[in-house]
Amino acid sequence: MNTCVENTQEMPEKLCENEMQLESASDLLILDIEKNQNEGTVVHTGYEDEKGRCGRGSWKTVPGCGIMLLLCYVLLSNMVNIIVKDLTTVPPVTLLFYRSLIMLGVSMPWAVAVNKPPFPSDMGRKEQAMLVFRGVVGFANILASYYSLRYLNIGDQKMVASSRPVWVIMFSRLFLKETCGVLEVILMVLMMTGLVLVIKPPFMFGTEAGVAYDSPAMWSALAVLITTALSSNTTIILRKMRKQHVASLTAANQILFLLQTFALIWIGGFELSSPVMVDKVMILVMSLVVITYSVLNMLALKIVEANISSMVTSCMDLVVAMLVQVFYYKVVPDMFSGLGAGLVGLVLIVACGRKIWGEMQRGGKAETQCFY
Repeated sequence: MNTCVENTQEMPEKLCENEMQLESASDLLILDIEKNQNEGTVVHTGYEDEKGRCGRGSWKTVPGCGIMLLLCYVLLSNMVNIIVKDLTTVPPVTLLFYRSLIMLGVSMPWAVAVNKPPFPSDMGRKEQAMLVFRGVVGFANILASYYSLRYLNIGDQKMVASSRPVWVIMFSRLFLKETCGVLEVILMVLMMTGLVLVIKPPFMFGTEAGVAYDSPAMWSALAVLITTALSSNTTIILRKMRKQHVASLTAANQILFLLQTFALIWIGGFELSSPVMVDKVMILVMSLVVITYSVLNMLALKIVEANISSMVTSCMDLVVAMLVQVFYYKVVPDMFSGLGAGLVGLVLIVACGRKIWGEMQRGGKAETQCFY
């Protein structure tokens, strides 16, 4: 009789032990599944949700990390613009060809090392078509920017390119369903007002207030405006493909750039001459800087929304370009340009402060959930 009672008391204890072992095995199985998933595959599990919310070691959870990455991207991109503007001995199409060749030579071994091919087999046709579209319009925009830097002041060239946030906010609202509130609209209006005051279109301010550019300069500015409107979708594409590896995206883009540049040189009959040693060093430095800021931009888009990223980048890019124009090229803006730069600076401060505050609030909510 006593033996039966003892066996009856031991049964619940054994059942509890078995349940705990099954629970532990289930957690290990979930961890193994998530570990072996390809990058870009989303697995919805309770374990992943809890750990994802409460993880504190990731660089993505650092408040203001996306803004700092975008700031480094802007500084490096303006450094490249200075090199392109001063490197007048090499035609822009030849410069872009050498740049793409060097960048492909760096990104392709990286993609092979991490086993992330440029166009992976598990990627759908829609995503591959988006990568091709990104490569085509990105090539056109960079080529137009390189040509415009030969004719326009670096600050005025950035005025035209700074229209990107307007297009990005529109397309991100249509395709990504991202929010577009009253504050975003106000920032857009202030930014566009600042751009108009800085560039001073002759049909609004008259020919005396505007800068007199020749016909090639106006055509290059128009090409930058059109390609900027088209390439604004590239930010949305990178945001949508934020799960893809950076090496894969970079290598795919440079393959398309290289093919298009070679086709343009072949069909257009451009002379492909070998630069002198000093120019070769400048092209090498420029290519390495470009691949560095491209990686920083893709990393930033993994944590920053497309509309906020484009607005902050354009505002910072405009401010840095104006500083370069004043202190490096010794071209001092007038009163209207100073007022426009002030409005752009205000937009920059509000946008960056709002983004950092939002990240801090999300971080506080995550810590509260982990505590409870």
